Amino acid sequence: MVIARTLLFLFLLVCSAVPVLADVKIFVTNDVHGYVADNPEKKNIGYARLKAVADGARAEGHTVFVLDAGDAFSGSAFALIDQGRSVAKLMGQVGYRVLTPGNHAFDYTLSEGPLYYGNELLRLVRENSPGKVDAVAENLTYKGADPPGMVTKPVVIYDETAKNPQGMRVIVTGVITPYSVKPSLRQALADYDFDLKPTPEATKKAVLDRLTRSLAPYGRPEDVVIVLSHLGYAGPKGDKDGRITGPDVAAVPNVDFVADGHSHKAVAPTYDYGAMYANGGRYLEHFMVITLDGKKGDMALKSYADVADVVPDKAMTDSIQQLDAARGFEDVVFTSPDDSVFKDGHLRKDSTPLGRLICESMAKAAGAAIALHTPGGIRAGLPGGPVHRRDLLDVLPFDDRLVAVDMTGKQIADVFTRGIGHGGRGLPQFFGLDVWAWQDEDDSLHVAGLRLTNGVPLQPDKKYRVALNGFMARNMNLPTKKDRGNLVDALETQLKKGVDVEALRTGRNLFVFADKASAEAAFSQAGSR
Repeated sequence: MVIARTLLFLFLLVCSAVPVLADVKIFVTNDVHGYVADNPEKKNIGYARLKAVADGARAEGHTVFVLDAGDAFSGSAFALIDQGRSVAKLMGQVGYRVLTPGNHAFDYTLSEGPLYYGNELLRLVRENSPGKVDAVAENLTYKGADPPGMVTKPVVIYDETAKNPQGMRVIVTGVITPYSVKPSLRQALADYDFDLKPTPEATKKAVLDRLTRSLAPYGRPEDVVIVLSHLGYAGPKGDKDGRITGPDVAAVPNVDFVADGHSHKAVAPTYDYGAMYANGGRYLEHFMVITLDGKKGDMALKSYADVADVVPDKAMTDSIQQLDAARGFEDVVFTSPDDSVFKDGHLRKDSTPLGRLICESMAKAAGAAIALHTPGGIRAGLPGGPVHRRDLLDVLPFDDRLVAVDMTGKQIADVFTRGIGHGGRGLPQFFGLDVWAWQDEDDSLHVAGLRLTNGVPLQPDKKYRVALNGFMARNMNLPTKKDRGNLVDALETQLKKGVDVEALRTGRNLFVFADKASAEAAFSQAGSR
């Protein structure tokens, strides 16, 4: 008996000397873009199912937190209809603990004002949340101070040290892409500073140095640091122009987990970059799970298949369905033969049937011979079968305008030569032109020549009437007074009139060759016919 008591005493003594870490589960989403509804067909997990997963983990005894790495409030029909307000309320109901803004946090700036994200959207999240909600971005200030409703330093969401000096702390911080401000928003966001410097190298250094300084106090062995990154994944080699990406953050001292977004590419957890790095892709097709169970923990990427058996939270499901029913999204405007025709892939590297359809509708509505559209403004494909107005709003979800402008042949050619989109990369989608290009070893496209579809080369000094989306026109500093209405309305009109699906599927207006000489030779040969 004495021996047994002695062994029990020694066991308890050893246990009291070893820190006992709680069983914590942290769910992280990114780039939801208003895809809040559970959709088995599109594999969108939805907020109601996510809440059920989190509630289930709590019922099992886990301490649970839900975090978001940006771009929740715009990018779909559901988000557009009330400028993200309904999305914000639903986020509160899910119980999000920490958010970081994405580059699309400022999509409503022109209509709602530069402080809309902090003063309105974050307010609605907090009003509908059962607990505390923090919003953090290390590299984002407003007039030299914290932006309204936000902080620029890490937040501690879990802390055992009051009871045990060797206990665990969970620290969360966030980083927004420094390239959030497009030329069209520079004036509207003039009071914001994103740590953007004159060169990519200087920008990366500034952001990483700031993060290193802010995380310096969190170097205890029991500290767990999570970075909500809205920087994006550019592949194993990193960004070819040297711009900062999510994996760069994984090498910062004291960082344990990087939950990244922005690039819409799901990346399974990996230690390849230092800390554990993962990217959740887009539209709540995945979410990330960090489990802390006595070690530094583990990270997993979950898909719809992993949670398909979870019954979505009924109250949230009912709320979403009621909102949907009240918005008139269900009018059928077109019937597509199948979902492979107008899919949204390859928009930055190819001319696609969906891009040609959108640009043709723009040209006809604006009375223009040529149309150009930014690939980043096209956010979904059209389904097979009945196509509803909701689907059109998901394809073009940013409430952009159709404008007609006069551009010289040189200005048009420059768009293709310099590229557009993130960092000036990517071709526009276009109509009314044939383009010859060649592809280099990095898969980048370079234009060798352009002609009108009637075979006539563009004349550098001649002016052409061109239909553009308003975002593109503003970024190019072109006058936008010739407003021809909403882009979605133009697309709907075109579809209702009827389109030649097979011609859009098989027609080509971009001809890509393996090298520059072949592309230039083909361009010259086409002109001699």
